[in-house]
Amino acid sequence: MCLSIPKRGRRFCCKRRRRRRRKKCKHHKKLQSASASAFVAKVLEATAHLRVEEKLRSIEIVIEKSDNVLVIEKGVKTHLDAIVDPPEATEDESIRYYWYLGSSTPTLSQNPYIPFYFTEQGRRSLVVRAENSVSSVTSPEVQALVVERISGSRFAPHSDVHVGRSHMYKVLLDHGSEVHYTWDFGDGSQAKASHKPFIIHRYEKSGTYLLLVNMTTPLRDCVTVTSEVFVLEEDGSCDTPIVSKFFPDVNSQSTREATRCPQSKSHLV
Repeated sequence: MCLSIPKRGRRFCCKRRRRRRRKKCKHHKKLQSASASAFVAKVLEATAHLRVEEKLRSIEIVIEKSDNVLVIEKGVKTHLDAIVDPPEATEDESIRYYWYLGSSTPTLSQNPYIPFYFTEQGRRSLVVRAENSVSSVTSPEVQALVVERISGSRFAPHSDVHVGRSHMYKVLLDHGSEVHYTWDFGDGSQAKASHKPFIIHRYEKSGTYLLLVNMTTPLRDCVTVTSEVFVLEEDGSCDTPIVSKFFPDVNSQSTREATRCPQSKSHLV
């Protein structure tokens, strides 16, 4: 194009085109610089969200070291705690805790503790698993004993008690589990311990005795029930004397039989 222009004008035309090219190059450089700045900003923004997590080494459920069984009261809300190693890892909110409370289905928690309660008494196996993006640890299994408190305790009624004859005594409960019974028969014999609510005993002498039963549970509650036991002679016979009753006047005498063995007192009250 410049060849058709005179030489002087041709130089001017070429310079003008070179100037245009230089302006265009400067504009491209500015665009490239802006693009590079935006890319660096994106990289820096991504780097700002980088999170460093601790590798978990171990976890365990907190229980008293005196006994390896965790005693829990039935129907009462309580907390179960776990200790994580390293301790500073608990500050990371990304850790997830899976609690297995006697069930194959875990309960998810974001904290190293969990509130819970059991509706059935008995033994349970407790396990917790903690995990983050880089590690996972599981606690040793802990045995838990769910216990129901004692209420509504009383003696069961029974038949006559005679000297030299074995007899069964029984305690009834409306509620209570894992109960330990200590029986004191009040006749000088050694107290007997049992995990059953009944026991067999024989009195060697007639008389009135105080039967006492202490009941305890792993919850450390203690309930005591007492009752009088009336022990009859070995033959169990009763005298039936003739009782005179004057009715309607002293000249009209009638008789009736009476017993010296009150049947209402021959059993546990």
